[in-house]
Amino acid sequence: MNKMKKTKFQLLLQQVPPETKKLVQKQDEIAVLINSILQQKGLTQKEFAKKTGMKESQLSKILSGNANMTLKTISKIEAALGEDIISIPAVKSTLIPQYHAADYKKLYGLIKPHATPERG
Repeated sequence: MNKMKKTKFQLLLQQVPPETKKLVQKQDEIAVLINSILQQKGLTQKEFAKKTGMKESQLSKILSGNANMTLKTISKIEAALGEDIISIPAVKSTLIPQYHAADYKKLYGLIKPHATPERG
């Protein structure tokens, strides 16, 4: 690439917001990881699409790093792979309030709160 084109490209690249750069980087890393796991497991894209219940076209976008996946989609992929593709670092106990087990169950909807009568 000649110097002028390179300079224009670098100027354009500098204008890309940091969050967009981070998004593209993460999409690519996830795509590479999923492709690697599929290869290790000997699964084709078609087989994996069937296993996840996703359309091959959607899966193709994901595997090429061109999809902005929801957590629901990521979870569906992880369940089909039997492996995590993203992880959340452990949170220091000093950063979160201390809850009892019942509080966590309520928080995550494992226990339905008792219905309270409407007040008139």
